[in-house]
Amino acid sequence: MGSRIRRLAYASVAATCLAAGNGAAEDEPGMPTASDFFRGPDLKSVRLSPDGRYVSAITRDDGPGVADNLVIRPVDGSAPLRHLTTYNLQQDVGYHLWAAPRTILFQRVSGRDEPRGFQANSGLFAVDRDSGDLRRLSVPTVFRLAQAPARRSGKVLLWLYSGGRPFPAAGWLDVERGQVGRQIHSEPGVIGWYADQEQQIRASLLTGSKAGPGRLTLRFRDTPDDPWNKAIPLELGSSDFQGFDQSGHSVWISTPGDDRIELFRADSKSGRLGTPVVADPLYDVDGALLQDADGRALEISYMADLPRRVTLDPGWQIHYANIDRLLPETFNAVIGWDNRMTRLLVRAGSDRNPGAFYLYTPQQQHLDFLGAAAPWLHRAQLSATEPVSFVARDGKRLYGYYTPPVGHKRGTAALVLTPHGGPYGVRDVWGFNAQTQFLASRGYGVLQVNYRGSGGYGKNFELAGYGQWGLAMQDDLSDAVGWAVNSGRADPARVCIFGASYGGYAALMGLIKTPELYRCGISFAGISDRMFMHVNDKRRFSGQDRAGFVDMFGDPELDPEQFEATSPINHIDRIRVPVLVAHGQVDDQVDIRHYRLLTRQLRKHRKQYEKFERRFEGHGLIKESNRIAFYETLAVFLARYNPTTRNPAPTD
Repeated sequence: MGSRIRRLAYASVAATCLAAGNGAAEDEPGMPTASDFFRGPDLKSVRLSPDGRYVSAITRDDGPGVADNLVIRPVDGSAPLRHLTTYNLQQDVGYHLWAAPRTILFQRVSGRDEPRGFQANSGLFAVDRDSGDLRRLSVPTVFRLAQAPARRSGKVLLWLYSGGRPFPAAGWLDVERGQVGRQIHSEPGVIGWYADQEQQIRASLLTGSKAGPGRLTLRFRDTPDDPWNKAIPLELGSSDFQGFDQSGHSVWISTPGDDRIELFRADSKSGRLGTPVVADPLYDVDGALLQDADGRALEISYMADLPRRVTLDPGWQIHYANIDRLLPETFNAVIGWDNRMTRLLVRAGSDRNPGAFYLYTPQQQHLDFLGAAAPWLHRAQLSATEPVSFVARDGKRLYGYYTPPVGHKRGTAALVLTPHGGPYGVRDVWGFNAQTQFLASRGYGVLQVNYRGSGGYGKNFELAGYGQWGLAMQDDLSDAVGWAVNSGRADPARVCIFGASYGGYAALMGLIKTPELYRCGISFAGISDRMFMHVNDKRRFSGQDRAGFVDMFGDPELDPEQFEATSPINHIDRIRVPVLVAHGQVDDQVDIRHYRLLTRQLRKHRKQYEKFERRFEGHGLIKESNRIAFYETLAVFLARYNPTTRNPAPTD
């Protein structure tokens, strides 16, 4: 009964008035369990009805048959929470939105317990807010929700795929009728179709031979009946169409300028980008542009060292000034509003807050607390994450984040270095990170490094990592350890390295290239043999994509010696410390044979190692039970080989 009451209190969107704070319960002592960090959230995807009278959300029910279900409740608390779906473990609500004043559209997904843990679309449904009547809509099996209705018109733009082809057709789903109409046929090379505020498809994105190698072309037109008469060349992989502006005559685009991604408003007459509207001297402005129903640009947020927001409307800035005054300890984002903008839906989050939701009333400058994603986690059980930077051995400045152990006041601490995966175009960011906080709760400082090749700092910073597997990218990680030691944060005798995917490769290479730095290592789904990756992964190293991937990874045919020298599998004899290796058996990104080869060589060389393998997992741990089990195993491994007072060595 207690957990049921707690779920209703936090996930039922009760209108509890708060003047400030993060919406979580009072700080409580005690160490959170692995389950506390790695279970699914109680509350997510909160939405506000067009009339501002109701809040809907996806909540997780208690009990052995847990599932993500759709619930609704009046914002004034005049009626109890109602379940609009009652699925069990085999079915979940994937996403939802208000398609019309009384109609909620949602996607049902299935397959949480299937091999690979991949959830699949199992239907698109509409449910009436008042009656609860639920209808399955007639849509093609393979589709993507491309654009929600700006004014909740009841029509939603879908991209429609058929025959396994990557180029979609487009059609408007009439939610009330439950049918797709007004289709645009697929066109070779067109990967996306976009509509203006009047729901007229007036832009499309081209790739492939029609755009050129490594390029995109944005086409747009004055009306749906006109030919495509404007074209803007863009960079593939780092450009986004953000929408039409309020006039409908210009388009918003995020694309690299001289180096970093910037926000542009391209004129529809000339087709030129012009000068950037929002740019940052160090970071990519790569967030989503927020617009109202008329197309008025309100804000764009992106990740700098901390989350950064640029408001593009003076009235919008006034709203944020009041919201931030009421919620000073979190980064706050408006994620929805009613048709008249008399109520704004706010999500608050931080490094020590995985997410809380509020309803803000501008006229009264008043906040109502709606619910929290993980109300069982308390601020005192978590640790603050600080942005850091240092200079690598060749003079390049690197950036990252350091999170000290929970309760750590001063002096050195045991450290876990956690290189991110990718490696290219991906970066670590500031915010709540379950893995980081789990390690900090066990007494470890956690260092996250955006080594060269990471995204978010411009294309030149990313290009600096091309061809540098096991070389300069690895040196960046070694230099990070040196910085943590020299700055008094890390005890040099108590450092471990833990990564997944490329990060798993980097963990293995760290133990091989600089074995004196580490006391233990953990590799999850790590690449152990680069030559095998080349031979096995034809998607990367063959066909029209070959040139781009050779630029990133190097050419194993022209320089096999470097590939051999930077493959962990060839140097297992150099590993001196215990290592934990983990993998999913149906990983389609890093083949399980990397794990098989690695464990065979570890055994052959009589190295100290432990294994964690799961039969029905892919490139990550999708299943909650497996995720929890892995981190419990990780904690025991660290306790055995790098103990702390919060994670003491086992007595057996």
